[in-house]
Amino acid sequence: MIFKMLWAFRRTSRGKKFGNEIADSMAISRSLFHTAIEEGGLGMHLVMLASLKDQGASVIEARDICLPILANGILLLEKRLGSLDVICKAKPIILDLLEEIQSKEKDESTLTNS
Repeated sequence: MIFKMLWAFRRTSRGKKFGNEIADSMAISRSLFHTAIEEGGLGMHLVMLASLKDQGASVIEARDICLPILANGILLLEKRLGSLDVICKAKPIILDLLEEIQSKEKDESTLTNS
């Protein structure tokens, strides 16, 4: 019982640390990152982040996986809380990165279909 609790705590701690690294890579607030990803629909995000880390995902790979959920969360937070400074600073960063990876995916799709 205690072992399972310690294992779960350690796993969520690894997820939190990895999430902090992702937030730092985007130069956005760590707490906003975690709040937005939860708000965006990924309720157990610390477990998912720990799993990505365990599977060997880099910070950039994990960031790209999280961006659609993160973008949804930041828009929902803005709608609910208004234009807070921390949201106004992070929103263009998140949306620009999402647009960049979507554009890259579209270009790669075009190349493979040619």
